Amino acid sequence: ESTKDPTLVDQEKGTVMLKCIATDYRPPSVTIKWVGGPQNKKEDIVDQRMANGTYWASSQFTTTLAQWQEMDSKTCEVVHQPTRTTKIQKISRKGEIEHQLSTRSINPSIPYHPVRAEEASWMRTCKNSVPSPTIYLFKPPLERLLNQNRAILSCLVVGYELKNIMFTWTMDGLNLTTNATTEKIKTHTNQTQSFQSQLNLTRQIWDTEKKIECIVSHLCSLFPESMEILRHPDSCQEPSLSLVLPPLSQLTQATSQAVAWLACAINGFFPSEILIKWKKNNRNIDASEYITGPSIRETGKSTFFTQSVLKIPASEWENRAVYTCLVGHESLTIMKNISKYLYGKSWCCKILDQPRMEPRFNSAQCKLLCES
Repeated sequence: ESTKDPTLVDQEKGTVMLKCIATDYRPPSVTIKWVGGPQNKKEDIVDQRMANGTYWASSQFTTTLAQWQEMDSKTCEVVHQPTRTTKIQKISRKGEIEHQLSTRSINPSIPYHPVRAEEASWMRTCKNSVPSPTIYLFKPPLERLLNQNRAILSCLVVGYELKNIMFTWTMDGLNLTTNATTEKIKTHTNQTQSFQSQLNLTRQIWDTEKKIECIVSHLCSLFPESMEILRHPDSCQEPSLSLVLPPLSQLTQATSQAVAWLACAINGFFPSEILIKWKKNNRNIDASEYITGPSIRETGKSTFFTQSVLKIPASEWENRAVYTCLVGHESLTIMKNISKYLYGKSWCCKILDQPRMEPRFNSAQCKLLCES
C-alpha cells in the first residue's frame, strides 16, 4: 500500500486531495478507510486485476485547505479480509509518511508486500511537481490484422518516474489485462521515459462494436487516466483502386536517364489508415522504390484518397513484367489488388527519332524512322 502526498487541486477553492493505493494483493476485496478528522462521502472501492494475477485498488480523500491545516495528520487503513491483514499508513501535513503494519495472516502462501523505505522516499518526490504522463492509444497495424487476423492495440505512456505505472485494459468494462503484455521501460536522452503495453485480440473481437479502454494509474496522478477506442464497422468505406500509366513524355529521355512512374490511385475509403504495397511478378518490391502520399479528405466528402507511385527504370521497360498494387484497409478482410502487364508495345508506342536527310537518286529526302 502507498499514500500520495497532498496536492492542491483547486487553488481558488483551496481543495486538498490525498490518495491511498493498495497493490499486489490477492484474492480481490479490500476495504480502504480514512481515519481521523472529517470523513469523505461513502465511496465504492473497485478491485482492478493486473496482468500478473494480483489486484490493486485506490481511494481518494478530499478536504478543504483550511481543514487540512487544522489536522496534524491523516491515516489510511487498508483491510484485506481473506488474509486477515491490516495495513495502516499515516501522512502528516508536512508530507511525512509513517508505516504501521498489523497482520494476522491465516494463509502464509498468500504474500503481502509492505512498502519499502525507498518507495516511501520516491512517493515524497511526487509533490516536487512531477507532471502526469501522456498517454497514446494506437489502433491495430493493418498488416497483422489482415495477414494474421490479430488485432494488436498499443498503449504508450511517456513521462517521468514510470516504474510505478500500472496498466489496465477493459472492453465495455470487462477486464482484459491478462491478454496484455508490457515492454521494458525505455529512458531517453531528454530524461523522459516511455512504457508500452500491448493488448492482443482476435480480428473477430476487434470487429465488434465495443469500447476498448487503456487505463493508466500512476502514483503521482490523483486519478487514473485513460484513452479509449470505439470502433464502428458500419462506418467503414472500402477503397477503390485504379492504375495510371506514365505519360509518353517520360519516355523521351535518353535510356540511361529515363525513369517512368506507375501510379496507383486509391480513393473513397474511411477511416484514413491505409496500407499500400507493390509487387513485380508476384515478388515484393522494396519500399524504397515507391512513394506513398498521405491520406487526404476528398472535397465535400467524409472519405479519403491517396496515391502511391512506383519508379520503373528504363532498363526494365522491355522486361516482361506484371506490376501489382496491393491495398489493405480496415474495411477489408484480405488485401485488395489491381495489376497491369507492361511489355514493349503493350505499354506504349516507341518514340520517333528526329528526321534525318538521306540522299536518294541524287535528291534529298526526309526519312522518319520508327523503331519497335
